Amino acid sequence: MKQEDGKGFIKLILAVAILIVVVIVGINYAKEFMNKESVKDLQADLLLIQNKVEILKGNNDMNSDENPLRGYQLSQLPEGTDINEFLEKGVITQEEYEKYYLLDSRKFRANGFKGSSK
Repeated sequence: MKQEDGKGFIKLILAVAILIVVVIVGINYAKEFMNKESVKDLQADLLLIQNKVEILKGNNDMNSDENPLRGYQLSQLPEGTDINEFLEKGVITQEEYEKYYLLDSRKFRANGFKGSSK
């Protein structure tokens, strides 16, 4: 009879360990790839919004009487609108409030954007 000295079992354990490492690396790569794709999707959506805003701004510049800017100017927000969390981040200063407008979901859709907004 052939004597087993444990070399076969060690090779099996080593093969399983290598397989586990390959699977873990593959899963991490797939997650990273999916996250990058998600970021790319968001960037594409933001570019679409930016282009739509530029088109609306261009239409407003050409004919400001018939196509006024839509939304609420930050310096003249209606009662009950709370954007303090955003303003506390210091993205814009109080002197810049008249330059920026807030679009709620109703105004967002009125400007021609499809889908839901948050």
